[in-house]
Amino acid sequence: MRRSDFLSNLIKLADPVLAAAACGELFATMSVEEKPGANRVKYTGLEAIGRLLNGLAPWLSADIYDNAEVLLRQKYLQMACSAIDWQTNPNSPDFADYTNCGNGASQFLVDAAFLAQAILRAPSALWSPLPDATKENVIRLFQAVRKMTPYNNNWVLFSTEVELLWKFITGKADRDKILNYFNLVESWYFGDGWYGDGPKFATDYYNSLVIHPMMLDICDYAPEWMADGAVERVLERAKRFAEVLENLVAPDGTYIAVGRSLAYRCGVFHLLAMLTQQNRLSQNVPRETARDVLYSVVEKTLTPSSYREDGFLNIGINAHQPEIGESYISTGSLYLASAAFLPLGISPCDPFWTVDAPPWTQKRIWGT
Repeated sequence: MRRSDFLSNLIKLADPVLAAAACGELFATMSVEEKPGANRVKYTGLEAIGRLLNGLAPWLSADIYDNAEVLLRQKYLQMACSAIDWQTNPNSPDFADYTNCGNGASQFLVDAAFLAQAILRAPSALWSPLPDATKENVIRLFQAVRKMTPYNNNWVLFSTEVELLWKFITGKADRDKILNYFNLVESWYFGDGWYGDGPKFATDYYNSLVIHPMMLDICDYAPEWMADGAVERVLERAKRFAEVLENLVAPDGTYIAVGRSLAYRCGVFHLLAMLTQQNRLSQNVPRETARDVLYSVVEKTLTPSSYREDGFLNIGINAHQPEIGESYISTGSLYLASAAFLPLGISPCDPFWTVDAPPWTQKRIWGT
């Protein structure tokens, strides 16, 4: 496994979306797969862009010295910035029209939050280069979603993520909202790295997809507001859950398909990828081992049959399996798979890419 293997898989995932979105042609190009009557078309564009950039962001701002990769990265950086422009411009055919959603819970809150997380991960790439007019349009999007009330589950962290970006952009934020939702999620902690998705326990991957990554973001981007011991406590819980994720992967790269949102494919290992990229894993999971785990699930879930003939993703886990998709899943939703590629933010010169890894837990147990 080499860095180039990660990168080639990421480009295959990203190119159809960004090539269309950079020209304002995403809605025209990406036909939408969804459950009959789900009515997800109005959301799917921002879903695709926010989620894809969420995983791309560290690579877009990484220290890269290889000329070929620098040129490739520059191409995708330009497309990413153009895609943000087209998504937020009210005069664009790709405009994510949040204006008629009211102030209740809306999918736009979710995907604005993933876009916020992407910008926070790479502000020098995804915020600073944006033209002033684009920045104003992005601000209008976040002004709108800040008014939306989340459901009483992992959605409260979408509101905190939006506030964290607002804090970065304006220097101001609703401190009480962030702390109240942070404390609410803390009250849902069950032990051994597991939070509830709301007040009830759920056996699924939302601890990795949303809860731990966004709780860590609160600690990282607003540490001055945290009570004594909170930052350390949240990180230790996240490190423990990353161990759980590593333990779930079989020697062949398959993993337990349990719970909802399995159509995010390798993206369900968001937390493991995030802590690998940040070099914050526990000593029980060498980051080179995490590298191999992540690539094994990338290979297992992003197979040739995972893609449609037009290059966009099918709904499924490792093929076209439309029955996997819940009513809130559409083609754009699937690009949270990009989260598995966060380690591409690690410099190509880092030994991470060349050091041999100890086998992961299930390989050691089963001797393969």
